[in-house]
Amino acid sequence: MKRAFKYRFYPTDAQAAELSRTFGCVRKVYNMALAARTEAWARQERINYSQTSAMLTAWKKTEELAYLNEVSSVPLQQALRHLQGAFAHFFGKPAQYPRFKSRKKSRKSAEYTASLSASGRRLVVLDPTEQADDLVREVTEVLTSMCARLYGRRAAKSRAARAVAVAMGEADG
Repeated sequence: MKRAFKYRFYPTDAQAAELSRTFGCVRKVYNMALAARTEAWARQERINYSQTSAMLTAWKKTEELAYLNEVSSVPLQQALRHLQGAFAHFFGKPAQYPRFKSRKKSRKSAEYTASLSASGRRLVVLDPTEQADDLVREVTEVLTSMCARLYGRRAAKSRAARAVAVAMGEADG
């Protein structure tokens, strides 16, 4: 069974600025890729995800779009994947042609994909550059929140700590 959790956080001013910059870059990349695909379609050509990804790399190398290098590349690539999905739905006929994102009307969003998975009873980090202590802290926070919903707030911390210890092989199940 799959579960989804919603989290609310209150960013500091620096974090809010970084998020705002990320939202703007995601919107810019999405709109530029949509414009490129629309122009190609008018010329009777097709552009797929891998070609738009190569365009993103080229855009980052230009001087006027160098600011795209200042934000994480993960949400930018995810924006291209969302555009690819929008075109797949359009060509599959259940949806309209993808629309450009507006600075004022569109929802500000950026998707960061996870690099963490649980394999059996072991915690597997897919990104080797991730700091282990930071990862354990983040996983513990998420597990504490999940345990709070399942078992109540009193038992949440102890159950989350136990789950992390089991996942890391420091305790038996």
